[in-house]
Amino acid sequence: MLTEFTFPKEFTARLGLQSKTVHDLKPLVVLAGPNGAGKSRYLRIVEIVLNQAAHLMDVAASLRQEIKSGSEGLHLSVMGTPQERLEATRKELEALRLPPGLLRSNRGPRAIPLRYSLQSGYGSSPWDMTPSTVAQVVGANKKGGFDQAIRSVYPYFYEVAKALHEAENRRIASHPVLQKNLEDARSFNQILRALLSAEIEPDLNDDAQVVALFRGRPFNPAELSQGELILAVWAIILHRQKEDLRGAHLLIDEPETHLHPDVCIRALTALQEQILGPEGQIWLATHSVPLIAHAGIESVHFVADNSIQYGGNKIDEVLDRLLGGPEGRSKLRALMANADELAFAVFAAQSLLPPGVVSAREGDEQQAQMVNAARELCAGKENVRILDFAAGRGRLAAALKSAGAVANQRFTYYAFQDPNFDDPRDRNECLEHIRSLGQPKAPEAYLVDTLEGFTIRDAERMKLVVLCNVLHEIPVRDWQHSFERIHDVLEEDGYLVILEDQHPSVGELPHANGYVILNEPALQHLFDSKDAVRRVSVEKNGRLTAFAVPRPFLKRVTPQTIGRALASVKRMAEDTIRYIRGKPRAERSFQEGRLHAHFTLLYANAQLASHQFPDPDKRADTLQEG
Repeated sequence: MLTEFTFPKEFTARLGLQSKTVHDLKPLVVLAGPNGAGKSRYLRIVEIVLNQAAHLMDVAASLRQEIKSGSEGLHLSVMGTPQERLEATRKELEALRLPPGLLRSNRGPRAIPLRYSLQSGYGSSPWDMTPSTVAQVVGANKKGGFDQAIRSVYPYFYEVAKALHEAENRRIASHPVLQKNLEDARSFNQILRALLSAEIEPDLNDDAQVVALFRGRPFNPAELSQGELILAVWAIILHRQKEDLRGAHLLIDEPETHLHPDVCIRALTALQEQILGPEGQIWLATHSVPLIAHAGIESVHFVADNSIQYGGNKIDEVLDRLLGGPEGRSKLRALMANADELAFAVFAAQSLLPPGVVSAREGDEQQAQMVNAARELCAGKENVRILDFAAGRGRLAAALKSAGAVANQRFTYYAFQDPNFDDPRDRNECLEHIRSLGQPKAPEAYLVDTLEGFTIRDAERMKLVVLCNVLHEIPVRDWQHSFERIHDVLEEDGYLVILEDQHPSVGELPHANGYVILNEPALQHLFDSKDAVRRVSVEKNGRLTAFAVPRPFLKRVTPQTIGRALASVKRMAEDTIRYIRGKPRAERSFQEGRLHAHFTLLYANAQLASHQFPDPDKRADTLQEG
């Protein structure tokens, strides 16, 4: 599955589009925007790039085989030797800027466009064809597109019914060919159920001929609505390409033109859950508000004026452009809750779900904060050892590589991942980033599931331990023990670096009491000193923070200091909630609705966690110096 995608300038320039990179892509990627904005053209570029990557991967595989067989000297070319051509092919692949993991797979990325046109008609009845013609029309779908598939709908359903009927005859059902046909027919019925909530059943007419029953009636494509006919054709296309569908990228352009939003949503859900699998992905170009709502704002990328950008933080603009401006939006408000209330509900609902893991991406401000913190705190040091605590997908490793910070051997990167929370896909992506650093040992040597080896002797200890969006996911009852473990793996003059998104855009429930995010005052209370927290950087108007805590202060965490930190969080959250609620209704925005949900949950989570710790004493607002 693509987690980011760059629209190359060489393609966008031809189509009048701007070259952009989209990040944090979900299983459903929505390109939303008004007609003529560029959605279909961007979708076309995705198809071109993935098909080109697949072709180049095939070429590379062929060249590697040629080199391996030792026959490269027999295949001279004006393009150079096989080794030279392989290197040129690799460079072409790199220029496409696809994720390394995708290019390392055994199969190239598969782009399957689900186009549709109802101009071709649905072809002839199987009763008007010879058996050999029926077989020929059905078999042609292996290579044909939508037009071919729609002409074969009638005979295709007939052939499936015939295979199901023949399987009922015990005398001939054991024949290998008929068994294969039966398996194929059942596979097609599975796709039909997913898309149309119905399947084919065999029956005999008055002349003892096999007919296909669909929804209890002899199948006739003329009785299907346009939307149902499109879904039936999609089923044929998907069925004929089923061996390539797992992990494929389906490209669908404005399905709402012929399909009701409810049908679209059912079809998209079925495609994702029953056909594509977890590695598959759907790219959807649409201007349908219901489809955008189904996808969720985190999946939306806004296309306007021949440019594309993440739409999650521009949902107001997206809706205005799709609904005909403020007047259309105000009419929608009459049917729905206000945007701030909707954001509150969405964020609150997300806060009952497990946390997600973020992939590395170009231009990520937190990744830049990680690198800058390492440079600032380790200035003048040689061979600095960094431990990425709960590394996830290895964003810090990617950031170090991107910044060129490893090339001069200033840093040695290690990743720690608790085996109880180690997803294989996250682990593989992390290993890819470690591999890119070119460190002397195998990548697996730097991805550890225990901290024991770092505490044996001082030479093995870390200069930095980095917690990036991790502290809030650790249960508060485990804070003291976690900081003691980190203390033990740090050098005497080492630092713990805590990076947090103070205003997360997506809610989560990492553990029973929910997340607790600490700002600077709360961290000072936690480590019992104003001098315990060194502000490394604060970005995006205070949203992204990076603080460094010297090693000695990690031992100051006690149940009492935790209680005072939680009390500080509650005071800050309560003040912010009162401020937001005090604003005039007309001045509230979608973003403030999300913040309202965040601080309400933050207050509740801190309150739930505080039950395990002593009440703050009179020193709650008084901190030690040093």
